[in-house]
Amino acid sequence: MLVGHDPYAVAEPAQRAVRAPGFDDDLVGPDVNPGDPWWPGSETDCSVGFPATDAQGNKHFLTAGHCTNDANQPAYGEVGQRNRLGTSNVGGARSVNAREGDMGVVATTETGSTISPAVNTWGQPALTVTGSAEAIVGDTVCHSGNTTCLEDLNISLVSPSGRWSYLQRYGGSSCHALPSSKTYSVPAAENATGTWTLRIGDNGPGDSGTLTNWSITR
Repeated sequence: MLVGHDPYAVAEPAQRAVRAPGFDDDLVGPDVNPGDPWWPGSETDCSVGFPATDAQGNKHFLTAGHCTNDANQPAYGEVGQRNRLGTSNVGGARSVNAREGDMGVVATTETGSTISPAVNTWGQPALTVTGSAEAIVGDTVCHSGNTTCLEDLNISLVSPSGRWSYLQRYGGSSCHALPSSKTYSVPAAENATGTWTLRIGDNGPGDSGTLTNWSITR
């Protein structure tokens, strides 16, 4: 799966994509590109993985299974349920989010929605996937996307008195996409006057994120 904003990282023993020589770096047209964001229904965005075509010529793309838990959910190319791309987890049997893995399939069925092997590398030269090969430790590979798992994070709130409240702990076998906003509660036996500190640690490999805003209410 293609995840994170970091365009280059060290490959672990697995598979590596092969870059096609002479590929035009400009991504044009209505293509759905690996690394692009997509939106399952009214939920927060996930990332497009690899394009795929079935034996009947129908177009699909692979993505994370925790993004396709709901059967027959509309898939969109823009926030706010705009630019319909197709349907995720058609029939309810095209998603896995368990010990076997974290993967799902989205059918790109809407008119004008096309899939492309050209990877959106977020400002770096475009890549196109032409096949796979055994990865060598130390290979340079591309990671592209724009989401992470909530379970990657450690989140703590430190009160003016120095008391720590653990809001989110890293770990577990699940992977839930980061929501656009989230509310936590802490014990009320604290004087609100003074400096509160929010501490966030991202322990997940291969991706990054930005906190845009936070606040405290009583």
